[in-house]
Amino acid sequence: MAKKYESEFPKLKLFTIDEEFGGWTKAQKEHFSNGGTFDQISKR
Repeated sequence: MAKKYESEFPKLKLFTIDEEFGGWTKAQKEHFSNGGTFDQISKR
């Protein structure tokens, strides 16, 4: 199925949480804990 439509959509560069954010534990702490990135960008 993917082969059929590959010319219609750009190729995506996939990544893992480990590669980009240092693992789930680190990502959770930095981005989703109290005062993390999510809190800083979301309205209260």
